[in-house]
Amino acid sequence: CGNLMQRCIKALSTLAYNLQQREIILPSEKAFAYKYKFEAMKSKGKRNDLTSHQVGEKLERKLSVMRVAEDSSDSMNQILRFVRLTNLSSQMLEKVDEKKLSFVPAVELSYLKKEEQNNLFDILNREENFSVPLKQATMLKGISQNGDLSYEKIDKIITQKMKQPSKVIKLSYKKIKEYFPQSVSPKEIENVVVKALKAWFGNDNKMNLEDDIER
Repeated sequence: CGNLMQRCIKALSTLAYNLQQREIILPSEKAFAYKYKFEAMKSKGKRNDLTSHQVGEKLERKLSVMRVAEDSSDSMNQILRFVRLTNLSSQMLEKVDEKKLSFVPAVELSYLKKEEQNNLFDILNREENFSVPLKQATMLKGISQNGDLSYEKIDKIITQKMKQPSKVIKLSYKKIKEYFPQSVSPKEIENVVVKALKAWFGNDNKMNLEDDIER
């Protein structure tokens, strides 16, 4: 219990010192400061009566969060998210501090087993962008909880390309009917329009078009 209190005091002292030295506090600093504070409060209020502890465990946890939130600018839910970050591997948590991995997806990824996190880190290091979108992070969390998140599945989820919706441009026939007879099909009209655009953009008219767009 004494060692736990010392860890809590050290973490909170570090956080307070960093607050004085700089405006931005790293997520990892907050995460462990909150975690040690919760552990110290839990240890201090620990009961010997097992039955009463089981019945009041959730209530005590909620009260602990409320007490911590009273002295913090973070909400109760945000505090719990920070504490959750301490389940990340050190290398993953470092990416959160570096803002390469966003906070909310990182919370989802904290539910992955250590081996799964290591595999994910290895795969992300190959990518140009280390970040994981929330949708993919939630997907990884769900598969992990089902106990079936292999290296290959992580690789497939991370490397799969998100399909971008194709743009559709509609052109009223009334505006172009003087250029095409009714016997011409929409596909033929499309081909003619594409050829006309290629010819247009291939000469000095491109500059005139850009001027019109800017206006």
